[in-house]
Amino acid sequence: ADDAAINEKVEAEKKNFKGIEMAGKTMAVIGLGKIGVRVANAAVEHNMRVIGFDPFPVLDNIHDLSPQVKLVRSRKEALAEADFVSVHVPLNKKTTGLVSTEFLDAMADGALLFNYARGPVVDEDAVLAAIASGKLQGHITDFPSKKMIGHEKILITPHLGASTSESEDNCACMAVKELMAYLEYGNITHSVNFPNVESIPTVWVHSRLIMINHDKPGMIGLVTNILGKYDINIMSYTNESNGVVGYNIIDCEGPVSREVQQEIEENEGVIRTRVITFK
Repeated sequence: ADDAAINEKVEAEKKNFKGIEMAGKTMAVIGLGKIGVRVANAAVEHNMRVIGFDPFPVLDNIHDLSPQVKLVRSRKEALAEADFVSVHVPLNKKTTGLVSTEFLDAMADGALLFNYARGPVVDEDAVLAAIASGKLQGHITDFPSKKMIGHEKILITPHLGASTSESEDNCACMAVKELMAYLEYGNITHSVNFPNVESIPTVWVHSRLIMINHDKPGMIGLVTNILGKYDINIMSYTNESNGVVGYNIIDCEGPVSREVQQEIEENEGVIRTRVITFK
């Protein structure tokens, strides 16, 4: 075919790619890690109204988030207003099947779903049912499956965001930074089996006690009672849980002895303790 025929065919086929503009519409970003924050910021730059939700936000990431992104306290609130929902969460026990029938029912009618997190985060049958009913306008993902390939309302793209030498270097630098934060302060970020917990000690903190425990009632009371028994003043207490493991950062005004650690560790439900001394 000559150039004129090619141009004629291109013009004729344009109608098959008619879409909608994202500018002026609302994007909900579920998960505000480094990728989620970049997606949210990019959506702001494309003149979108952006809503963000993350149950365990990492401070370093939130500091990079555009002030124009509206943060909400519940996933349901984010989903209800969005024309587009983009999911950016790690894959673990709590997020497997996160995008369920309940999740999709909370979305606005006719919204579009993006999954560039991990394949099992999405319940494929629930998504297919939502598309069939008209609840969901479409689904865009880079995780192909037999059920989704060929569906007229599902767009599958290559999963190759990390396929660069620069990305490998960035991952190595991030791992070093996170390891340093753990060694120096006991902070946990981007873990697949621990909750995100971050706390920067004040200059008056002498010792930081870390307690890792099974997520069960009474653990906070247990450790605070033992510290009180030894007249150790608690300056701040940070606790997070992922539903399986509890992680506690307890800043103390004075030293925490090995004797105190052992008494805490002898209790059922305590997995491990660690003391970081700053003075």
